[in-house]
Amino acid sequence: QDYKCGAGEEHMACEVDPTLQIRATTSAKWYGAPGPMFCAPKSVVPKAPKWNYGSPWCDPNVARDTNMTTDEYFAYLNDPNSDCRDYAGQKAGGFELCNGEACPNNAAPAFGREARTNVEGCCYW
Repeated sequence: QDYKCGAGEEHMACEVDPTLQIRATTSAKWYGAPGPMFCAPKSVVPKAPKWNYGSPWCDPNVARDTNMTTDEYFAYLNDPNSDCRDYAGQKAGGFELCNGEACPNNAAPAFGREARTNVEGCCYW
């Protein structure tokens, strides 16, 4: 993972910070809308999940605390028994692992990029 740019675009490059942790916010409110983007070191989120827009269903009659620090959010994210706290008004959907393992993204062999299974250093989307 790097943020190196080609000739003429060096001014847009930045150093990778493997310790950076971010949890964004979202304005998405439709049924199954994905949770906000996040990044964290492998030591904090060792297995990158993927978003399942159809499951779980989030009962609108159940109050859920979505106001969390990044540490609290990553603890929630790593807890397989906790759901529907990714954002206020969440109707459905949640992060899940792939057969109990991290979910790889798509490889980009044309750019020399292997599939990744973590979000370490992926904070500048």
